[in-house]
Amino acid sequence: MSLEHSPARQRKSAPGSNALEPLLTRDELAARWHVQPLHVTRNYRRLGLRPVRVGKRVLFPASQILEAERRASTREFAT
Repeated sequence: MSLEHSPARQRKSAPGSNALEPLLTRDELAARWHVQPLHVTRNYRRLGLRPVRVGKRVLFPASQILEAERRASTREFAT
C-alpha cells in the first residue's frame, strides 16, 4: 500500500503548517512490510517509530515509516 493512497487518517505535520501527513494503522503497516501485526506491536520502538494516539487507535506517521525503511535498507537500525 502506498502512503499516497492511505485512508484519510491524516494530521498536520507541524504546528501552523497546512501540510497533512498520512497515518497508517498497525494492520496497514504490517501489510506494507509483509509481517504479522504483532511484529509491529513488539518492535515499533526499536525501529524508531513514535505512534500518534487518537482515542484508542495507534497510528504511525508516514514520515517515520519512510525513515525506518531507509534505515533498514542501509542497515542503520539498532539490533
